[in-house]
Amino acid sequence: MTGLTQLRAYMAQSPYFAMVKKYETGHSQSKTASVLPEITMQGNLIAGATLRVVVGFLLNPFSVLKARYEVRVL
Repeated sequence: MTGLTQLRAYMAQSPYFAMVKKYETGHSQSKTASVLPEITMQGNLIAGATLRVVVGFLLNPFSVLKARYEVRVL
């Protein structure tokens, strides 16, 4: 077993997560167990596009530095 698999198995058997699971099964107001809000297709598209632009702005300086370093090395 890998370390991640062992960690998941340990967490699944821990008392904290066992209580959370009991709470979720006993408290089911909706058909799904997800706590995430449901959004429309347009909302999903807008959220994805906005996040893509934000991540692009954050990572662009690193891309420029990487390109400049690669040109110098060659």
